[in-house]
Amino acid sequence: MSEVTFIHLSHTCHVCKTATFRDKTRLREHLSEKEDITIEAPKSGKRRINKNIVFIKSSELNEYARQGAVIVSQHACPGCNDSFDELDDLRIHIDRQYLAFIDESYSVMASAPIPPTIMPHIASILDTDDMDKMPMIKKPKTTAEAITRLYGFHTDSGESSLKSQPKMIGGILESIGLKAYTMFPNTEDECYSVSTETQLPQIMMACEKKGISVVPCVSSEVKCDEDDSKNKVEINDGYIQYLISTGKINTAPLLADRYREVTESQLELLNEDWNSGFHLRAVCTQLLAGCLLIEKDEVLLVNCIELYSRSKHQDIHFERFNRAPSSSSVPTGNGTYETINICNIDLDNSHRLIIGSNIFSGLVTSSLRLDSENLEPELGPSTYHFHPTTSTKLFIAYSSSKKANVILVKKSTQINNYDKFSQLRQLRSNFTIPTTYCLSRCLSRFTDNLHMRPYTIFTAFCAEGDELSDVKFGSSIMRFIAAVVFRQEKTFSCKQLASIAPPIEKTTYVFIQYKKILELGSVNDTITIFGNLALEGILCAIAEKITPPLKELNSKTAKKIANRIKSLN
Repeated sequence: MSEVTFIHLSHTCHVCKTATFRDKTRLREHLSEKEDITIEAPKSGKRRINKNIVFIKSSELNEYARQGAVIVSQHACPGCNDSFDELDDLRIHIDRQYLAFIDESYSVMASAPIPPTIMPHIASILDTDDMDKMPMIKKPKTTAEAITRLYGFHTDSGESSLKSQPKMIGGILESIGLKAYTMFPNTEDECYSVSTETQLPQIMMACEKKGISVVPCVSSEVKCDEDDSKNKVEINDGYIQYLISTGKINTAPLLADRYREVTESQLELLNEDWNSGFHLRAVCTQLLAGCLLIEKDEVLLVNCIELYSRSKHQDIHFERFNRAPSSSSVPTGNGTYETINICNIDLDNSHRLIIGSNIFSGLVTSSLRLDSENLEPELGPSTYHFHPTTSTKLFIAYSSSKKANVILVKKSTQINNYDKFSQLRQLRSNFTIPTTYCLSRCLSRFTDNLHMRPYTIFTAFCAEGDELSDVKFGSSIMRFIAAVVFRQEKTFSCKQLASIAPPIEKTTYVFIQYKKILELGSVNDTITIFGNLALEGILCAIAEKITPPLKELNSKTAKKIANRIKSLN
Protein backbone atom coordinates (compact mmCIF):
# COMPACT_ATOMS: atom_id res chain seq x y z
CA MET A 1 0.00 0.00 0.00
CA SER A 2 1.38 3.45 -0.97
CA GLU A 3 2.29 5.85 1.80
CA VAL A 4 -0.16 8.71 2.34
CA THR A 5 1.17 12.29 2.22
CA PHE A 6 -0.53 14.84 4.45
CA ILE A 7 -0.37 18.39 3.05
CA HIS A 8 -1.37 21.65 4.73
CA LEU A 9 -1.84 24.56 2.31
CA SER A 10 -0.93 28.06 3.50
CA HIS A 11 -2.05 31.22 1.71
CA THR A 12 0.94 33.54 2.07
CA CYS A 13 1.74 36.67 0.07
CA HIS A 14 4.79 35.97 -2.13
CA VAL A 15 5.67 39.69 -2.26
CA CYS A 16 5.80 40.78 1.39
CA LYS A 17 6.32 37.15 2.58
CA THR A 18 4.75 37.90 5.96
CA ALA A 19 1.00 38.24 5.43
CA THR A 20 -0.85 34.90 5.65
CA PHE A 21 -4.58 34.53 5.00
CA ARG A 22 -7.33 32.06 5.69
CA ASP A 23 -8.14 31.29 2.07
CA LYS A 24 -7.36 32.14 -1.56
CA THR A 25 -10.04 34.82 -1.78
CA ARG A 26 -8.49 36.92 0.99
CA LEU A 27 -5.02 36.44 -0.46
CA ARG A 28 -6.23 37.66 -3.87
CA GLU A 29 -7.80 40.72 -2.22
CA HIS A 30 -4.51 41.50 -0.44
CA LEU A 31 -2.51 41.15 -3.68
CA SER A 32 -4.91 43.47 -5.51
CA GLU A 33 -5.12 46.15 -2.81
CA LYS A 34 -1.56 46.15 -1.45
CA GLU A 35 0.68 44.78 -4.21
CA ASP A 36 -1.22 45.90 -7.36
CA ILE A 37 -1.34 42.32 -8.65
CA THR A 38 -4.67 41.14 -10.03
CA ILE A 39 -5.30 37.40 -10.15
CA GLU A 40 -8.68 36.09 -11.20
CA ALA A 41 -10.46 33.47 -9.13
CA PRO A 42 -9.95 29.90 -10.42
CA LYS A 43 -12.69 28.46 -12.57
CA SER A 44 -15.22 26.28 -10.80
CA GLY A 45 -14.15 22.71 -10.32
CA LYS A 46 -12.57 20.52 -7.66
CA ARG A 47 -9.00 19.39 -7.28
CA ARG A 48 -8.25 16.07 -8.96
CA ILE A 49 -8.59 13.25 -6.41
CA ASN A 50 -5.40 11.45 -5.39
CA LYS A 51 -5.87 8.72 -2.78
CA ASN A 52 -2.25 9.05 -1.67
CA ILE A 53 -2.59 12.76 -0.79
CA VAL A 54 -4.70 14.19 2.01
CA PHE A 55 -5.16 17.97 2.32
CA ILE A 56 -5.52 19.13 5.93
CA LYS A 57 -7.34 22.25 7.08
CA SER A 58 -5.75 24.54 9.65
CA SER A 59 -8.35 23.51 12.21
CA GLU A 60 -7.30 19.86 11.79
CA LEU A 61 -3.54 20.33 12.27
CA ASN A 62 -3.43 19.56 16.00
CA GLU A 63 -5.58 16.42 15.61
CA TYR A 64 -3.38 14.93 12.88
CA ALA A 65 -0.23 15.89 14.79
CA ARG A 66 -1.46 13.95 17.86
CA GLN A 67 -1.94 10.92 15.61
CA GLY A 68 1.71 11.13 14.61
CA ALA A 69 1.11 12.19 11.01
CA VAL A 70 4.01 13.82 9.15
CA ILE A 71 2.54 17.00 7.70
CA VAL A 72 4.07 18.76 4.69
CA SER A 73 3.42 22.52 4.45
CA GLN A 74 3.03 24.00 0.97
CA HIS A 75 2.16 27.43 -0.44
CA ALA A 76 -1.06 27.48 -2.46
CA CYS A 77 -1.45 29.51 -5.64
CA PRO A 78 -4.41 31.91 -5.29
CA GLY A 79 -5.35 31.48 -8.94
CA CYS A 80 -5.20 27.69 -9.53
CA ASN A 81 -4.81 24.37 -7.71
CA ASP A 82 -1.00 24.28 -7.84
CA SER A 83 1.03 24.41 -4.64
CA PHE A 84 4.75 24.75 -3.92
CA ASP A 85 7.24 23.81 -1.21
CA GLU A 86 9.07 27.17 -1.38
CA LEU A 87 7.59 30.66 -1.48
CA ASP A 88 10.08 31.66 -4.18
CA ASP A 89 8.75 28.85 -6.40
CA LEU A 90 5.24 30.28 -5.92
CA ARG A 91 6.56 33.74 -6.90
CA ILE A 92 8.11 32.38 -10.10
CA HIS A 93 4.86 30.52 -10.90
CA ILE A 94 2.75 33.68 -10.44
CA ASP A 95 5.19 35.83 -12.42
CA ARG A 96 5.11 33.36 -15.29
CA GLN A 97 1.42 32.48 -15.29
CA TYR A 98 -0.21 35.80 -14.39
CA LEU A 99 2.29 38.62 -14.92
CA ALA A 100 3.95 37.68 -18.19
CA PHE A 101 2.97 35.58 -21.19
CA ILE A 102 5.75 33.38 -22.54
CA ASP A 103 4.66 33.16 -26.15
CA GLU A 104 6.42 30.45 -28.18
CA SER A 105 6.76 32.91 -31.06
CA TYR A 106 8.01 35.77 -28.87
CA SER A 107 11.33 37.33 -29.84
CA VAL A 108 13.14 39.69 -27.49
CA MET A 109 14.98 41.41 -30.32
CA ALA A 110 12.14 41.57 -32.83
CA SER A 111 9.89 44.50 -33.58
CA ALA A 112 6.43 42.98 -33.81
CA PRO A 113 4.58 44.35 -36.88
CA ILE A 114 1.49 46.41 -36.18
CA PRO A 115 -1.39 46.47 -38.68
CA PRO A 116 -1.22 49.71 -40.72
CA THR A 117 -4.75 50.64 -39.68
CA ILE A 118 -3.69 51.16 -36.05
CA MET A 119 -0.06 52.22 -36.46
CA PRO A 120 0.23 55.79 -35.13
CA HIS A 121 2.12 58.39 -37.13
CA ILE A 122 5.22 58.66 -34.97
CA ALA A 123 7.97 58.43 -37.58
CA SER A 124 8.55 62.17 -37.44
CA ILE A 125 7.43 62.86 -33.89
CA LEU A 126 11.02 63.54 -32.84
CA ASP A 127 12.04 66.33 -35.17
CA THR A 128 15.70 67.07 -34.45
CA ASP A 129 15.55 70.02 -36.81
CA ASP A 130 13.67 71.77 -34.02
CA MET A 131 16.94 71.83 -32.08
CA ASP A 132 18.49 73.90 -34.84
CA LYS A 133 15.59 76.33 -34.41
CA MET A 134 16.12 76.50 -30.65
CA PRO A 135 14.77 79.82 -29.35
CA MET A 136 17.55 82.34 -29.13
CA ILE A 137 18.53 83.16 -25.59
CA LYS A 138 18.77 86.85 -24.92
CA LYS A 139 22.45 87.72 -24.53
CA PRO A 140 23.29 89.25 -21.16
CA LYS A 141 24.12 92.92 -20.92
CA THR A 142 27.10 94.05 -18.93
CA THR A 143 26.37 95.62 -15.59
CA ALA A 144 27.76 98.91 -16.92
CA GLU A 145 25.32 98.84 -19.88
CA ALA A 146 22.39 98.22 -17.55
CA ILE A 147 23.38 101.02 -15.17
CA THR A 148 23.80 103.40 -18.10
CA ARG A 149 20.25 102.76 -19.28
CA LEU A 150 18.71 102.38 -15.82
CA TYR A 151 19.98 105.70 -14.48
CA GLY A 152 20.04 107.66 -17.73
CA PHE A 153 23.76 108.33 -18.07
CA HIS A 154 24.66 109.96 -21.39
CA THR A 155 28.16 109.60 -22.71
CA ASP A 156 27.81 111.58 -25.95
CA SER A 157 30.01 114.38 -24.58
CA GLY A 158 33.00 112.05 -24.66
CA GLU A 159 34.15 112.98 -21.16
CA SER A 160 36.15 110.03 -19.77
CA SER A 161 34.98 110.69 -16.21
CA LEU A 162 31.34 110.45 -17.29
CA LYS A 163 32.04 107.23 -19.22
CA SER A 164 33.60 105.62 -16.15
CA GLN A 165 30.63 106.34 -13.86
CA PRO A 166 28.49 103.34 -14.91
CA LYS A 167 31.43 100.96 -14.39
CA MET A 168 32.13 102.52 -11.01
CA ILE A 169 28.50 102.22 -9.91
CA GLY A 170 28.37 98.67 -11.25
CA GLY A 171 31.41 97.76 -9.16
CA ILE A 172 29.76 99.25 -6.07
CA LEU A 173 26.56 97.26 -6.67
CA GLU A 174 28.48 94.01 -6.98
CA SER A 175 30.55 94.75 -3.88
CA ILE A 176 27.40 95.05 -1.73
CA GLY A 177 25.75 91.94 -3.20
CA LEU A 178 23.34 93.59 -5.64
CA LYS A 179 22.80 92.26 -9.13
CA ALA A 180 21.53 94.10 -12.19
CA TYR A 181 19.31 92.26 -14.65
CA THR A 182 17.40 92.82 -17.88
CA MET A 183 13.73 91.96 -18.34
CA PHE A 184 12.22 91.22 -21.77
CA PRO A 185 8.40 91.47 -21.54
CA ASN A 186 8.26 90.75 -25.29
CA THR A 187 10.67 90.42 -28.18
CA GLU A 188 11.06 94.17 -28.69
CA ASP A 189 10.96 95.80 -25.26
CA GLU A 190 13.50 95.56 -22.46
CA CYS A 191 13.82 97.13 -19.03
CA TYR A 192 16.30 96.98 -16.16
CA SER A 193 16.36 96.57 -12.40
CA VAL A 194 18.54 95.42 -9.51
CA SER A 195 18.08 92.90 -6.71
CA THR A 196 20.11 90.84 -4.28
CA GLU A 197 21.73 87.77 -5.75
CA THR A 198 19.73 85.51 -3.42
CA GLN A 199 16.44 87.02 -4.62
CA LEU A 200 17.32 86.74 -8.30
CA PRO A 201 16.25 83.07 -8.80
CA GLN A 202 12.80 83.79 -7.28
CA ILE A 203 12.41 86.84 -9.52
CA MET A 204 13.35 84.83 -12.62
CA MET A 205 10.91 82.04 -11.79
CA ALA A 206 8.07 84.45 -11.04
CA CYS A 207 8.68 86.32 -14.30
CA GLU A 208 8.91 83.08 -16.26
CA LYS A 209 5.38 82.13 -15.17
CA LYS A 210 4.19 85.41 -16.67
CA GLY A 211 6.09 84.88 -19.90
CA ILE A 212 8.77 87.47 -19.09
CA SER A 213 12.38 86.52 -19.83
CA VAL A 214 14.94 87.70 -17.26
CA VAL A 215 18.67 87.74 -18.08
CA PRO A 216 21.15 88.67 -15.30
CA CYS A 217 23.89 91.09 -16.25
CA VAL A 218 27.56 90.09 -16.26
CA SER A 219 30.84 91.92 -15.88
CA SER A 220 32.64 93.23 -18.95
CA GLU A 221 35.37 90.59 -18.54
CA VAL A 222 32.89 87.69 -18.48
CA LYS A 223 31.07 89.04 -21.55
CA CYS A 224 34.31 89.26 -23.52
CA ASP A 225 35.19 85.69 -22.60
CA GLU A 226 31.71 84.54 -23.60
CA ASP A 227 31.80 86.28 -26.97
CA ASP A 228 35.22 84.79 -27.77
CA SER A 229 34.41 81.22 -26.69
CA LYS A 230 33.82 78.49 -29.25
CA ASN A 231 32.03 75.13 -28.93
CA LYS A 232 30.35 76.30 -25.72
CA VAL A 233 27.39 74.54 -24.13
CA GLU A 234 23.97 76.01 -24.94
CA ILE A 235 20.92 75.58 -22.72
CA ASN A 236 17.75 77.45 -23.58
CA ASP A 237 17.22 78.74 -20.06
CA GLY A 238 18.29 82.26 -19.17
CA TYR A 239 19.13 81.58 -15.52
CA ILE A 240 21.16 78.45 -16.28
CA GLN A 241 23.08 80.34 -18.96
CA TYR A 242 23.78 82.98 -16.33
CA LEU A 243 25.10 80.33 -13.93
CA ILE A 244 27.30 79.00 -16.73
CA SER A 245 28.60 82.46 -17.62
CA THR A 246 29.53 83.15 -14.00
CA GLY A 247 31.32 79.79 -13.63
CA LYS A 248 28.83 78.33 -11.15
CA ILE A 249 28.17 75.26 -13.32
CA ASN A 250 30.86 72.88 -14.55
CA THR A 251 30.04 72.36 -18.23
CA ALA A 252 33.04 70.12 -19.05
CA PRO A 253 31.01 66.85 -18.79
CA LEU A 254 28.43 68.24 -21.24
CA LEU A 255 31.00 68.05 -24.07
CA ALA A 256 29.83 71.24 -25.84
CA ASP A 257 26.35 69.81 -26.41
CA ARG A 258 23.13 71.79 -26.80
CA TYR A 259 20.19 71.33 -24.44
CA ARG A 260 16.57 72.25 -24.86
CA GLU A 261 13.70 71.90 -22.43
CA VAL A 262 11.67 68.83 -23.36
CA THR A 263 9.20 69.67 -26.14
CA GLU A 264 5.56 68.69 -26.53
CA SER A 265 6.42 66.24 -29.31
CA GLN A 266 9.06 64.60 -27.11
CA LEU A 267 6.61 64.37 -24.22
CA GLU A 268 4.15 62.73 -26.59
CA LEU A 269 6.78 60.20 -27.61
CA LEU A 270 7.72 59.43 -23.99
CA ASN A 271 4.05 58.57 -23.41
CA GLU A 272 3.50 56.57 -26.62
CA ASP A 273 2.14 53.06 -25.97
CA TRP A 274 4.95 50.53 -26.40
CA ASN A 275 2.43 48.14 -27.94
CA SER A 276 2.83 50.34 -31.03
CA GLY A 277 6.33 48.87 -31.45
CA PHE A 278 9.00 47.30 -29.26
CA HIS A 279 11.53 49.81 -30.59
CA LEU A 280 9.87 52.63 -28.60
CA ARG A 281 11.53 51.26 -25.46
CA ALA A 282 14.97 51.87 -26.99
CA VAL A 283 13.93 55.28 -28.36
CA CYS A 284 12.77 56.56 -24.95
CA THR A 285 15.85 55.18 -23.20
CA GLN A 286 18.21 56.91 -25.62
CA LEU A 287 16.25 60.17 -25.51
CA LEU A 288 16.63 60.48 -21.72
CA ALA A 289 20.29 59.44 -21.58
CA GLY A 290 22.47 62.46 -20.78
CA CYS A 291 19.51 64.69 -19.95
CA LEU A 292 19.69 67.51 -17.40
CA LEU A 293 17.39 67.82 -14.39
CA ILE A 294 17.20 71.34 -12.97
CA GLU A 295 15.70 72.27 -9.61
CA LYS A 296 16.51 75.90 -8.74
CA ASP A 297 20.32 75.97 -8.36
CA GLU A 298 20.67 72.17 -8.49
CA VAL A 299 21.74 70.95 -11.94
CA LEU A 300 22.05 67.19 -12.39
CA LEU A 301 23.51 65.35 -15.38
CA VAL A 302 21.87 61.93 -15.82
CA ASN A 303 24.74 59.68 -16.93
CA CYS A 304 22.80 56.40 -16.95
CA ILE A 305 19.11 55.49 -16.92
CA GLU A 306 17.19 52.19 -16.94
CA LEU A 307 13.58 52.01 -18.15
CA TYR A 308 10.89 49.70 -16.75
CA SER A 309 7.51 49.31 -18.42
CA ARG A 310 4.37 49.87 -16.36
CA SER A 311 2.73 46.88 -18.06
CA LYS A 312 3.25 43.55 -16.31
CA HIS A 313 2.88 41.83 -19.68
CA GLN A 314 5.62 43.91 -21.32
CA ASP A 315 8.06 43.79 -18.43
CA ILE A 316 8.20 41.22 -15.63
CA HIS A 317 10.11 43.86 -13.63
CA PHE A 318 7.34 46.46 -13.89
CA GLU A 319 7.05 49.00 -11.07
CA ARG A 320 5.18 47.51 -8.12
CA PHE A 321 3.80 49.95 -5.59
CA ASN A 322 1.19 50.33 -2.89
CA ARG A 323 -1.89 52.50 -3.19
CA ALA A 324 -0.09 55.47 -1.60
CA PRO A 325 0.75 58.08 -4.32
CA SER A 326 4.18 58.67 -2.74
CA SER A 327 5.24 55.12 -3.68
CA SER A 328 4.60 55.59 -7.39
CA SER A 329 6.30 57.52 -10.18
CA VAL A 330 3.10 57.72 -12.25
CA PRO A 331 2.53 61.35 -13.39
CA THR A 332 0.02 63.16 -11.20
CA GLY A 333 -0.67 66.05 -13.59
CA ASN A 334 0.27 68.75 -11.07
CA GLY A 335 3.95 69.16 -11.98
CA THR A 336 5.83 71.20 -14.56
CA TYR A 337 4.89 68.56 -17.12
CA GLU A 338 1.48 66.92 -17.07
CA THR A 339 2.74 63.57 -18.38
CA ILE A 340 6.16 63.36 -16.68
CA ASN A 341 6.87 62.90 -12.97
CA ILE A 342 10.39 63.46 -11.61
CA CYS A 343 10.51 62.21 -8.03
CA ASN A 344 12.32 60.31 -5.28
CA ILE A 345 11.03 56.93 -4.08
CA ASP A 346 12.39 54.98 -1.11
CA LEU A 347 12.30 51.29 -2.00
CA ASP A 348 14.38 48.18 -1.20
CA ASN A 349 16.84 50.09 1.00
CA SER A 350 17.55 52.61 -1.76
CA HIS A 351 16.65 56.28 -2.33
CA ARG A 352 15.70 56.21 -6.00
CA LEU A 353 15.53 59.09 -8.47
CA ILE A 354 12.83 58.31 -11.03
CA ILE A 355 11.76 59.95 -14.28
CA GLY A 356 8.30 58.50 -14.82
CA SER A 357 5.84 58.74 -17.70
CA ASN A 358 2.49 57.03 -18.14
CA ILE A 359 4.30 54.21 -19.98
CA PHE A 360 7.48 53.62 -17.97
CA SER A 361 9.49 54.43 -14.86
CA GLY A 362 13.09 55.43 -15.54
CA LEU A 363 15.60 54.68 -12.76
CA VAL A 364 18.67 56.95 -12.68
CA THR A 365 21.70 54.75 -11.89
CA SER A 366 24.52 57.22 -12.54
CA SER A 367 24.45 60.98 -12.08
CA LEU A 368 26.59 64.04 -11.45
CA ARG A 369 25.80 67.41 -9.88
CA LEU A 370 27.28 70.11 -12.11
CA ASP A 371 26.78 73.00 -9.69
CA SER A 372 29.01 71.68 -6.89
CA GLU A 373 32.60 70.48 -6.88
CA ASN A 374 32.14 68.94 -3.42
CA LEU A 375 29.55 66.34 -4.45
CA GLU A 376 30.99 63.13 -5.88
CA PRO A 377 29.34 61.28 -8.79
CA GLU A 378 26.68 58.80 -7.66
CA LEU A 379 26.41 55.31 -9.15
CA GLY A 380 23.90 52.62 -8.23
CA PRO A 381 20.18 52.58 -7.42
CA SER A 382 20.34 55.49 -4.92
CA THR A 383 20.61 59.22 -5.70
CA TYR A 384 20.95 61.47 -2.65
CA HIS A 385 22.41 64.62 -4.23
CA PHE A 386 19.32 65.81 -6.10
CA HIS A 387 16.00 66.90 -4.60
CA PRO A 388 13.22 67.05 -7.22
CA THR A 389 9.92 68.86 -6.73
CA THR A 390 6.88 69.45 -8.91
CA SER A 391 8.81 72.41 -10.41
CA THR A 392 11.80 70.37 -11.62
CA LYS A 393 12.63 70.90 -15.29
CA LEU A 394 13.86 68.35 -17.84
CA PHE A 395 16.30 69.32 -20.60
CA ILE A 396 17.09 66.96 -23.49
CA ALA A 397 20.54 66.80 -25.11
CA TYR A 398 20.69 67.45 -28.84
CA SER A 399 23.06 64.48 -29.32
CA SER A 400 20.62 62.10 -27.56
CA SER A 401 17.68 63.48 -29.50
CA LYS A 402 19.51 62.89 -32.77
CA LYS A 403 20.42 59.27 -31.87
CA ALA A 404 16.89 58.57 -30.65
CA ASN A 405 15.54 59.80 -33.96
CA VAL A 406 17.74 57.31 -35.83
CA ILE A 407 16.41 54.44 -33.66
CA LEU A 408 12.85 55.67 -34.25
CA VAL A 409 13.23 55.72 -38.03
CA LYS A 410 14.97 52.32 -38.17
CA LYS A 411 12.57 50.81 -35.60
CA SER A 412 15.53 49.20 -33.89
CA THR A 413 15.13 47.47 -30.53
CA GLN A 414 18.86 47.87 -29.89
CA ILE A 415 20.20 51.19 -28.60
CA ASN A 416 23.73 50.83 -29.95
CA ASN A 417 25.67 48.19 -31.87
CA TYR A 418 28.84 47.87 -29.84
CA ASP A 419 27.75 46.38 -26.49
CA LYS A 420 24.42 44.66 -25.92
CA PHE A 421 25.32 43.51 -22.39
CA SER A 422 25.71 47.10 -21.15
CA GLN A 423 22.13 47.77 -22.34
CA LEU A 424 20.72 45.16 -19.92
CA ARG A 425 19.45 46.43 -16.58
CA GLN A 426 20.87 45.52 -13.16
CA LEU A 427 18.46 42.77 -12.03
CA ARG A 428 18.38 39.92 -9.53
CA SER A 429 15.43 37.75 -10.57
CA ASN A 430 13.23 36.36 -13.36
CA PHE A 431 16.11 35.24 -15.57
CA THR A 432 13.95 32.58 -17.25
CA ILE A 433 11.43 35.13 -18.56
CA PRO A 434 12.10 36.84 -21.94
CA THR A 435 11.32 40.46 -20.98
CA THR A 436 14.25 40.44 -18.54
CA TYR A 437 16.53 40.66 -21.58
CA CYS A 438 14.97 43.72 -23.24
CA LEU A 439 17.55 46.41 -23.98
CA SER A 440 16.50 49.29 -21.73
CA ARG A 441 19.68 50.92 -20.37
CA CYS A 442 21.62 53.80 -21.89
CA LEU A 443 24.49 56.11 -20.92
CA SER A 444 25.37 59.74 -21.59
CA ARG A 445 28.08 60.62 -24.11
CA PHE A 446 30.36 61.51 -21.21
CA THR A 447 30.26 58.07 -19.52
CA ASP A 448 29.52 55.78 -22.46
CA ASN A 449 32.71 53.78 -22.19
CA LEU A 450 34.05 50.70 -20.41
CA HIS A 451 35.68 52.67 -17.57
CA MET A 452 32.93 55.10 -16.49
CA ARG A 453 29.67 53.15 -16.73
CA PRO A 454 28.03 51.65 -13.62
CA TYR A 455 28.54 47.89 -13.26
CA THR A 456 25.78 45.28 -13.47
CA ILE A 457 25.75 41.51 -13.13
CA PHE A 458 26.16 41.40 -16.91
CA THR A 459 29.18 43.76 -17.10
CA ALA A 460 31.10 42.82 -13.92
CA PHE A 461 32.89 40.33 -16.17
CA CYS A 462 34.91 43.32 -17.49
CA ALA A 463 36.08 44.48 -14.04
CA GLU A 464 39.79 44.61 -13.24
CA GLY A 465 41.33 42.52 -10.46
CA ASP A 466 42.06 38.82 -9.90
CA GLU A 467 40.36 38.95 -6.49
CA LEU A 468 37.03 39.22 -8.34
CA SER A 469 37.41 35.89 -10.15
CA ASP A 470 34.23 34.40 -8.62
CA VAL A 471 32.25 37.57 -9.41
CA LYS A 472 33.56 37.56 -12.97
CA PHE A 473 32.67 33.88 -13.42
CA GLY A 474 29.15 34.56 -12.14
CA SER A 475 28.87 37.48 -14.54
CA SER A 476 30.10 35.33 -17.44
CA ILE A 477 27.33 32.80 -16.68
CA MET A 478 24.71 35.58 -16.76
CA ARG A 479 26.19 36.87 -20.04
CA PHE A 480 26.09 33.34 -21.47
CA ILE A 481 22.35 33.02 -20.75
CA ALA A 482 21.71 36.50 -22.20
CA ALA A 483 23.67 35.63 -25.34
CA VAL A 484 21.52 32.53 -25.88
CA VAL A 485 18.41 34.73 -25.65
CA PHE A 486 19.95 37.32 -28.01
CA ARG A 487 20.39 34.53 -30.59
CA GLN A 488 16.65 33.88 -30.17
CA GLU A 489 17.34 30.36 -28.92
CA LYS A 490 15.40 28.69 -26.10
CA THR A 491 17.89 26.00 -25.05
CA PHE A 492 21.62 25.51 -24.60
CA SER A 493 23.86 22.52 -24.09
CA CYS A 494 26.02 21.71 -21.09
CA LYS A 495 28.97 21.53 -23.47
CA GLN A 496 28.37 25.16 -24.52
CA LEU A 497 28.20 26.33 -20.90
CA ALA A 498 31.33 24.36 -19.96
CA SER A 499 33.30 26.35 -22.54
CA ILE A 500 33.20 29.45 -20.32
CA ALA A 501 34.22 27.71 -17.08
CA PRO A 502 37.70 28.14 -15.57
CA PRO A 503 40.14 25.33 -16.51
CA ILE A 504 40.65 24.29 -12.89
CA GLU A 505 37.69 23.12 -10.82
CA LYS A 506 37.05 25.28 -7.75
CA THR A 507 35.01 25.09 -4.56
CA THR A 508 33.69 28.66 -4.68
CA TYR A 509 29.99 29.45 -4.33
CA VAL A 510 29.50 30.41 -7.98
CA PHE A 511 31.36 27.34 -9.22
CA ILE A 512 29.08 25.12 -7.12
CA GLN A 513 26.04 26.81 -8.70
CA TYR A 514 27.60 26.27 -12.12
CA LYS A 515 27.85 22.52 -11.39
CA LYS A 516 24.17 22.53 -10.40
CA ILE A 517 23.28 23.98 -13.82
CA LEU A 518 25.22 21.19 -15.52
CA GLU A 519 23.27 18.63 -13.49
CA LEU A 520 20.02 19.95 -15.02
CA GLY A 521 21.22 18.68 -18.40
CA SER A 522 22.61 15.36 -17.20
CA VAL A 523 19.99 13.37 -19.15
CA ASN A 524 20.21 14.73 -22.70
CA ASP A 525 22.79 17.55 -22.38
CA THR A 526 20.11 20.16 -23.18
CA ILE A 527 18.70 22.78 -20.81
CA THR A 528 15.62 24.89 -21.53
CA ILE A 529 15.71 28.49 -20.35
CA PHE A 530 12.18 29.92 -20.38
CA GLY A 531 9.95 28.67 -17.58
CA ASN A 532 12.68 26.47 -16.03
CA LEU A 533 12.09 26.86 -12.28
CA ALA A 534 15.21 24.91 -11.29
CA LEU A 535 17.42 27.07 -13.53
CA GLU A 536 15.69 30.22 -12.24
CA GLY A 537 16.58 29.37 -8.65
CA ILE A 538 20.25 28.82 -9.51
CA LEU A 539 20.58 32.01 -11.58
CA CYS A 540 18.90 34.05 -8.81
CA ALA A 541 21.39 32.62 -6.31
CA ILE A 542 24.31 33.64 -8.55
CA ALA A 543 22.87 37.15 -9.02
CA GLU A 544 22.40 37.59 -5.26
CA LYS A 545 26.01 36.53 -4.68
CA ILE A 546 27.67 38.82 -7.22
CA THR A 547 25.46 41.91 -6.68
CA PRO A 548 26.99 43.19 -3.36
CA PRO A 549 30.54 43.54 -4.83
CA LEU A 550 29.11 45.87 -7.50
CA LYS A 551 28.91 48.64 -4.89
CA GLU A 552 32.68 48.66 -4.44
CA LEU A 553 33.23 48.49 -8.19
CA ASN A 554 30.92 51.48 -8.69
CA SER A 555 32.80 53.43 -6.01
CA LYS A 556 35.99 52.98 -8.03
CA THR A 557 34.14 54.04 -11.17
CA ALA A 558 32.91 57.22 -9.44
CA LYS A 559 36.55 58.14 -8.73
CA LYS A 560 37.43 57.61 -12.39
CA ILE A 561 34.60 59.96 -13.41
CA ALA A 562 35.81 62.59 -10.91
CA ASN A 563 39.38 62.30 -12.21
CA ARG A 564 38.16 62.64 -15.78
CA ILE A 565 36.34 65.86 -14.91
CA LYS A 566 39.48 67.27 -13.31
CA SER A 567 41.49 66.50 -16.43
CA LEU A 568 38.93 68.31 -18.61
CA ASN A 569 39.04 71.39 -16.39
